[in-house]
Amino acid sequence: MKKFLIYLTLVLNLSAFDGYQKWVGLVANTHYSDQKLEKKLFWKDFKKSYLKNIKNGYILTNIKYMNGKWVGVFSKNAPYKEIALIKKRYLGNILKITKIFNSNGFALIDLEYAMGEWIAIYVKKSPYKVQSISYAKKWDNLAFVIKREWERGYKIVDIEHGHRKWVALFVKGSGLKNQLIFRRDSYHKLIKLILQYTKKQGYKITKLDYAKGKWIAVLSKTSKFQKESIIKAYSYKNFVKEFEKIKKHKMFLIDIGYGY
Repeated sequence: MKKFLIYLTLVLNLSAFDGYQKWVGLVANTHYSDQKLEKKLFWKDFKKSYLKNIKNGYILTNIKYMNGKWVGVFSKNAPYKEIALIKKRYLGNILKITKIFNSNGFALIDLEYAMGEWIAIYVKKSPYKVQSISYAKKWDNLAFVIKREWERGYKIVDIEHGHRKWVALFVKGSGLKNQLIFRRDSYHKLIKLILQYTKKQGYKITKLDYAKGKWIAVLSKTSKFQKESIIKAYSYKNFVKEFEKIKKHKMFLIDIGYGY
């Protein structure tokens, strides 16, 4: 256990190579029994891989377009029963579909924008019973929206930028409390801030991503996970190696990102 804690400290260390491309993953002691990464150049190939994994009992829990490739996180023993993967050109279509899906017991758990289209993952039997999606053209306007939604009792579970819009996904009844959101142009600065709040003030990381040239982190005073950490690598190959190492300790990916 001591070696594992040392390892977690090492992967959170600030890097001297702050300007290089980074593959990052937020990991936690989830309920998953297994997890794997799939990377494909073309969407049609990714969709085939997606269908194959579904048949084998895996659920797509995260999707990201990273360094010109579609990357999916497939998890086993996820607390969901059904899944739908939707890709649409316009955000308005996603909003309409989300409303219909919500009325039929489905919840949106992950949103991605890539290659001029919005990609959404929907699941059934999600703990997120009440959802809200808001968007704004400027970050400052989104920050105002976030504050308003917090006051209404909603909490952030996802943030995405695409087609000149910032989009935030909120939920009620998540158990998250006293959220904070940070946005920095340097990974080094963001990690330093995260360590300050997680180590000294007891916050948990619930979201880590990169958009519009800046790193974004969402923290919460509460989380359903007791242990969490960040893995980082400068290539996909090394990222997979880091993932395989930490997976042995029953720590699985709950978010992935790619940036500089």
